[in-house]
Order: sequence, then structure tokens, then C-alpha cells
Amino acid sequence: MTRKETLLTQKYELQNQLRTLRGEEPRDIALLTSGWKFQQAVRDAREYSLKQEIAQLETAIANQKAENEKKAKTEAYFATEEGKAHKAELENQKNIQIGAYNEYSNNSLEEMKHWIKDFLGEHWTVKFMNDTCIEFAVWNAETGKFAFGQEIEVKAEQHYYFNDNKELFETNVGSTGSFNIEEQEIGDRARFYIDLGKFLSDPAKLARLKNRMFLFAETLEDIRDCVRRINAELENPLGL
Repeated sequence: MTRKETLLTQKYELQNQLRTLRGEEPRDIALLTSGWKFQQAVRDAREYSLKQEIAQLETAIANQKAENEKKAKTEAYFATEEGKAHKAELENQKNIQIGAYNEYSNNSLEEMKHWIKDFLGEHWTVKFMNDTCIEFAVWNAETGKFAFGQEIEVKAEQHYYFNDNKELFETNVGSTGSFNIEEQEIGDRARFYIDLGKFLSDPAKLARLKNRMFLFAETLEDIRDCVRRINAELENPLGL
């Protein structure tokens, strides 16, 4: 065999070894290293690239062996009475945190719905809310739909990465197009812009909104951090 044929064969063998360690089906080496496809692969390959790939595969194999060993020890530990109790406690803590996350998210959403209704009127509600963005929108009870284009999107981040970690607090309101100035019922565009002006002209309420959004994001991230720590301990309770 030529050097490249030897290296390519070694690469296939290492790939199979890694597949086996990962619980995957190995490929047929005899089939891979015979016929015109193998010769074409040899011609297309570069010796230095094959050596690099082999080195990477050897590292991946070593890492996978270590991971498999850790997993085996973890499973053995969780099979003991002590391990079972530890696992049950961790899973209980995780469920408590997930429940707290969902409850806080739902309560915060309802709070913001009440806040915008109290601020701009019963025809306003929250259409969307996450850690960094909330979208208030006009709900037309008569049509049972959101009024097209009548939303106020507010973004808030206490430490905005793209602004030197300074605060971000901004809105994005799209144009609803031309409209009749005298039509000011719920769903009419003139009414939307009147409400928008009221929204933008109350610094105290906007400050409240900003701080509430910052708190919402911080609280959710704290809960996520707690769940991440629990997951990490479930994956490696022995600190291996």
C-alpha cells in the first residue's frame, strides 16, 4: 500500500473505533478500502490533511473513552442506594425550579397585561414577551383579532453586548400607512397613534417598564443557572 492508502485506511479504522465508542454502527472497512471509489479518494486526498484528521480522530477517541468511563461510573453510582437518593433529590430540585420558572413567566405576563391596560386602555394587551423584548398590541374585541400593524415593540437589556454592555431600552414602531384623522375608535390608526403618544410621554411609567423588564430577564437567568448546575451534577455527580 502507498502512504496515502495506509493513512486513509487508518482514518477509516479510527472513524469506526469512534463510532463504536459512541454506540453507532461501524462501517465495512473492506468495502471502504476496495474498488474505484477508494482509489479516487486516495487520489483526491492530501497526505498532510489525512495526518491532521487522524490526529483529530485520536483526540476524539481519547475524549470519548474518558466520557464513556465517566458515564459508566455515574450509572454505577446512581444504581446504589445513596446514588438513587441523590438523583431523586436533584430531579426534585430541578422540577421545583422548572415550576418556578413557568409560574414566574406566567405571572409576569399577566402583570404586564394589566399594566398596559391600566396605562393605555382595555383594548391593549401583550402579544409577545421574552427576556429582552415585549410587544404590546391593540386587541379588537369586536373582530376577535389584533389590529393589523398596531404594535409597540420594546427591547430592553441591562448589559447590551453591542453597546459596550450599556443599557438598551428602545422601541420599534412601524408605519400603519395613511389614515382618516377623525376615525378614533378601537382599531383605527388615529387611535393607535394617540395611544402611542401617551405611551412615549410618560417617563415614570417607561422607567417602571424598563426596570420590570430588567428584573424579568435577571430572574429567569438566575433560575436557568440553577437548572444548569443541577443538570451538571446529574451528568457528573462524582465530580469526575
